[in-house]
Amino acid sequence: MAGFQFGITNAGMELLTKGLAGSEIRFTGIRMGDGVPTGSLTAMTALASQKAELPITRMIRKSGQVTLKGMLRAGQAAQGFTWRELGLTAADPDTGAEVLYAYGYAADGDYIPGAGESTLDERAIQLTVLVAGAEQVTAQLDPTALYVDHDEFEEAMAPLRGGAAATLSCTASDGVHALVGLGSRAGLVPCQFVAAADYKSGDSFTVDGVSYTAQLQNGRALPDGFFTAGAAVSALLRTEEQTVNFKAAGSGSPFPAGTTGLCAAFRQTGEWTVPHTGPYRLICIGRGGAGGNAKYASTNANPFASAGGGGSGAWCVKTLELQQGEVLTMTVSTLYSRVTRNGEVILEAGRGKNGTSATSGKGGAGGAGGTALYGDLNVDGASGESGTAAASGAVSGGNGAPMQSWEQLALYLDGSIGYGGLTENNADETGTNPVSYTLLGLSMGAGGGGGGVTSGGSAGSGGSGSPGCVLAEYAF
Repeated sequence: MAGFQFGITNAGMELLTKGLAGSEIRFTGIRMGDGVPTGSLTAMTALASQKAELPITRMIRKSGQVTLKGMLRAGQAAQGFTWRELGLTAADPDTGAEVLYAYGYAADGDYIPGAGESTLDERAIQLTVLVAGAEQVTAQLDPTALYVDHDEFEEAMAPLRGGAAATLSCTASDGVHALVGLGSRAGLVPCQFVAAADYKSGDSFTVDGVSYTAQLQNGRALPDGFFTAGAAVSALLRTEEQTVNFKAAGSGSPFPAGTTGLCAAFRQTGEWTVPHTGPYRLICIGRGGAGGNAKYASTNANPFASAGGGGSGAWCVKTLELQQGEVLTMTVSTLYSRVTRNGEVILEAGRGKNGTSATSGKGGAGGAGGTALYGDLNVDGASGESGTAAASGAVSGGNGAPMQSWEQLALYLDGSIGYGGLTENNADETGTNPVSYTLLGLSMGAGGGGGGVTSGGSAGSGGSGSPGCVLAEYAF
């Protein structure tokens, strides 16, 4: 479905908060409908017009996300409908009531034939949603579901095709762990061995006398003490690149290195009490600037003047050790997003500046990006596009600046943008507000679009910038 938007609802965020506190998150079903939401997608508590209910057939968890699968059988819907809505439900651990955890909508939907129609149409539905660091995540599976997709079939058949793990012998000397027994096997080969010595940072590996590079599956080096002598160790050999790839993050950790779980999200100023002693990743995202207003001045030589788009907010990241019971102040204002610890500012992301409104005969300038301070990683915001002035014709407003994204913040920063009036993606003279496509369903830090001017002299106003926020994650 073109233009599909999907994210966690407000009710889902409340349930996720309970999950992070130790309660069970139990997904109960997938819903399809043909309704049209009347307000914000995140405020939805049920589908506007539900037409089909799908049982969950499989759940796969990877780090802080789960992927759930369901199957719409041919003729399952009594009447044909235009599929626009998709929902995921879960049970409230306190009341047992079913809540809408995530909701998606596309204005341009697909037609699903009804039971009495000659066309057969089956749909395999797959949803991926955020569960962050919640420990108890389950799904109410349908025991009668016999559908197996291609990926599941290949996964089940792999051991029967020679994909069983190779058992290797291991010796260790002078920091070299020598694995022997691979033989003629090639490609991706799962293996297992009993460690002959403790792993120390900087140790190397050989496989049948050939030097291999050891790494975690995220490409990072193995940490000191990754395994100990006598431990049963599993790995994946990639013979073409001569790498030994390890899955676990280290001794005692069930998560890959680099895994984080969302603990708290602040979109307004508040205080956060650290729940457990350990490493945390703090993220500040500054507010996006608003787009300026266009102007039509009939007496000027260039009467059609459009406005500049807003600059994007800065963002920054800091990882540090925090103690249980510490209280941090999370400030989210129109000027910056900031973390204060014991009276000292330890992280700050400034807001993007507003785009300048047009004046008689002159287009407005794009707003400057915000400034990041004090982080381990600091990324300043980008400037919005400037408006222009012309003697005739429609004049487009400047686009707002999108956030400067980073792979590890993909859950929160999605490149959403506020489009200027009368631009390629916005037929109206009014600049748009950024729209989010993240799993959290939140748009943060992007600049609003500047207003444009129609050929008839109608001057549009600018779009609002996205708000800032402060996030706290536990770093496993």
